[in-house]
Amino acid sequence: MNSLSKLPIALSFFIVTLMTGLVVGLFSFGLSYLEQKEVLKETRLQEIQQRLVELQGTINDFNRRENHRAITREVSRLTSNKNLRLILIVGADGFIYHASRPALRNTSLSPQSTVLKTLENLDSTRPGKVWLTPNDSTVVGVFPLESLSLNKPEKVLDSAYLYAEFDLSGDIELLRYRHQQELFYTWGVLFIILSLGFSVLYFGFKQKIRQILTGTKKLTHGQYDYRINLKEKNEFGLIAKSIDRMAASLESKTKQLTVLAEQDSLTGLTNRYKFYRLLEKRIHAYPNKMFALLFIDLDRFKIINDTLGHQTGDEHLKVIGRRLLENTASKDIVSRFGGDEFVLCLESVSSKTEIQTKTESLLKALSKQVEVNGQNLFTSASVGISLFPQDGRTIHELIKAADIAMYQVKSQDAVAMSFYQESFDHNTLNYLSFRTYIKQSIEAGEVYPLFQPQVDVRTQQIVGFEALARMKDETGNWISPAQFIPVIEENGWMVDFSNVMYQNAMSEFQRWVLEQKPAPLPSLSLNLSIMQINHMDFLKNLDRLLTQFKAISSCLELEITEGIFIGNIESKLPILEAIKARGIQIAIDDFGTGYSSLSYLKKLPLDRLKIDQSFVRDIDVDLNDNAIIETIIAMASKLQLEVVSEGVETEQQLTFLQAQDCHIIQGYLTGRPGPLPHSKHSKVA
Repeated sequence: MNSLSKLPIALSFFIVTLMTGLVVGLFSFGLSYLEQKEVLKETRLQEIQQRLVELQGTINDFNRRENHRAITREVSRLTSNKNLRLILIVGADGFIYHASRPALRNTSLSPQSTVLKTLENLDSTRPGKVWLTPNDSTVVGVFPLESLSLNKPEKVLDSAYLYAEFDLSGDIELLRYRHQQELFYTWGVLFIILSLGFSVLYFGFKQKIRQILTGTKKLTHGQYDYRINLKEKNEFGLIAKSIDRMAASLESKTKQLTVLAEQDSLTGLTNRYKFYRLLEKRIHAYPNKMFALLFIDLDRFKIINDTLGHQTGDEHLKVIGRRLLENTASKDIVSRFGGDEFVLCLESVSSKTEIQTKTESLLKALSKQVEVNGQNLFTSASVGISLFPQDGRTIHELIKAADIAMYQVKSQDAVAMSFYQESFDHNTLNYLSFRTYIKQSIEAGEVYPLFQPQVDVRTQQIVGFEALARMKDETGNWISPAQFIPVIEENGWMVDFSNVMYQNAMSEFQRWVLEQKPAPLPSLSLNLSIMQINHMDFLKNLDRLLTQFKAISSCLELEITEGIFIGNIESKLPILEAIKARGIQIAIDDFGTGYSSLSYLKKLPLDRLKIDQSFVRDIDVDLNDNAIIETIIAMASKLQLEVVSEGVETEQQLTFLQAQDCHIIQGYLTGRPGPLPHSKHSKVA
């Protein structure tokens, strides 16, 4: 079998078939030979018996007529039988009257003679019989004769027998020889038939096998669109269909992989990899023809993502992608690089003016309202533009230039787009350096709390502090929150920043409480962002802080803005209720400036409303602000919510607020943000 496995399949098939035919033929002819041998012996036995019976009758007839010559003649006639080995007319005493061998005539058998022993075991009164000897090739026939008077009167055989031996070995050998001839003839015919059949099948199979092999080779070389298309319903057809199905599946999967490799899975736009390939081809084809590369970054997109969830953010990005496609030419390349970054190649442009016009059109389209899951969203974008070939001849140079221009836009709130200039490099490096510094400061825990007092004007005592986060630059000077907060929000660092702020503020406040032992214990207000609420470990971190700072755990207050409730208010309730269950008060900060619906006031576990300083600032000059403040205070009173007014800077503002029964104020009038006071009591100056 190992040898056959090394041969071609067709030749192996032929050899196995031929060997099987030879074995089957040999077995069949063997059975036929044995069967015909038995038939031959049976036939010969019948023929011999019939001949001897006839001879027995003839001898008895001639004996009665004493025609001894005729007896001799009839016996001699039998000797012409080619199978006859010996024939005797012999008496029971062993005297041989006649024999086919002349030398035996008128002689007597020896007592040890097989013939004599055979005669002794016979009953002369019974008819004769014919049988085969044990060697299976000799037939013996013995038939009794009547009293036989020999031609000599003095010799009479009272009990005589006709004894004959026939040799069948010649017939059997002839039968065997004929069967061998037939077997060899049959094998020859079988070989010819098999050879012809093999040739026909081989060339038919060979063609189909070659087709199948061709199909498999095509697959190995990635030609998945090739089909074998064998129509046969046999095994070859089944194999071919299986390979064709596999090819179709591979073709489909390859197309899917190609799409995944070259297409952004969310928006369906060209991805970074495909964009690079297309742009390289474009630069190679037109090495001196102008085109513009636009680097677009959505402003404050992370806030939408964190506030309304990633699903809403993804749907928003899909809309942005469609709008970019709808507002660009078919030759332009629109790509999403990841997150909220999109890169465009504007082909059909000839001047900066034209590029600026097209970019403004894109910005206008992007600024339109986006409706996602019932929410009306608005977004803006910052666009940096680089030009080929003046700003770079390689993709890397062009993208870097556009990216730098985009960061320049980010640093200037009033600007939405900008062409790259070499002078931007320094500004961008400063921005990137600043971003890195902010990140490192957060990681180092360098977020400093300043505490602004909240005063009850009736007693002129401090009843609480709001902790405000500040950071320092490398020289130790304070950095404005207007500078570092946008960087933190844009880069998604708000959770880490807030965790550091909470840790530092609570640590410093607890140390102050343990040292000053104020009574009653003032509250500590901390700002709570939407990013913290949406973070899975928020409550876990809060519990850790409450355990670490047990001395102040009962006086904490978390301030949330109305923007938290954009979207599904009910989804935020479990978190707020969990906060409330921990004994922490909840305040709405900057009330009246954010979410317009007031329905959440009756749903949320609130304790305080903080009136935004924008209303307090113009109390003296804007009657509308007066009316708004009066309404807020009256509504809070009905809802049994305490009111805190922020941004109180003048006595006139304080007088107005007191007249409206607002007695807790926060602002420069009572104290600027700074370290905690050295005494446990503080009065309004």
